[in-house]
Amino acid sequence: YYTAAGSGADRTRINMDFDDRATIGQVISTAATGMVLPPGRSEVEVVQDVTPPQSVGFTLWGVLPHMHTMGTSLQIEHVGAAGASCLTRINRWDSNSQRFYLFDKPIYVDRGELIRMRCRYDTTGEEKVVAWGDGTQDEM
Repeated sequence: YYTAAGSGADRTRINMDFDDRATIGQVISTAATGMVLPPGRSEVEVVQDVTPPQSVGFTLWGVLPHMHTMGTSLQIEHVGAAGASCLTRINRWDSNSQRFYLFDKPIYVDRGELIRMRCRYDTTGEEKVVAWGDGTQDEM
């Protein structure tokens, strides 16, 4: 958030509600840091499987998908004993509109199950390989 070179007043407001029933959680970051996107392709898919970090399962309350400007779409699935179920699908990725997606009902991911992320990219405007990285010219 930046107010036109500091010329305007900051009008940010925050409303917070606290609940004694809240449980302690954590944000787990996952990334396909070894991904390599070949140049000149209209669709490149990268699949990343995430297994529970503990020896027991965990409860997934939501997801925060993230890609840069070459990202075109993504899907996040829970893969368990009953098969795969879609948790989040974004058919037209907009790197300027990234947010948390909280589930109506939390998802329990048991030991041996996984979360699968499928991200698609368009590298038609690129002349060299694109790798994972923090810069806008990189991807995630």
